[in-house]
Amino acid sequence: KPGQVQQYAEDLAKLSGGVPVNIIGDDTIIFYRGKGYVQPQVMSPIDTLSKKRAYEKSKYEQSLESVRHFIAIAEKELELYYRHVA
Repeated sequence: KPGQVQQYAEDLAKLSGGVPVNIIGDDTIIFYRGKGYVQPQVMSPIDTLSKKRAYEKSKYEQSLESVRHFIAIAEKELELYYRHVA
């Protein structure tokens, strides 16, 4: 998703031992891994989520995003109402 590329860059940096140098758009991350870089045997963390748990997490994040959107709309409408009453 747009806006999450920074978090992905940080996560990949922790897993790979690289340093994010540049982020281009929402889908390209450029890493510097050093002259003597050796790729780790296992790139994924030990405590990865199962498919079911990852799906549940994704649904939860989407619902939070939706609620934040509706809260912002409600706040704007409430502000307009207070202006109208005043």
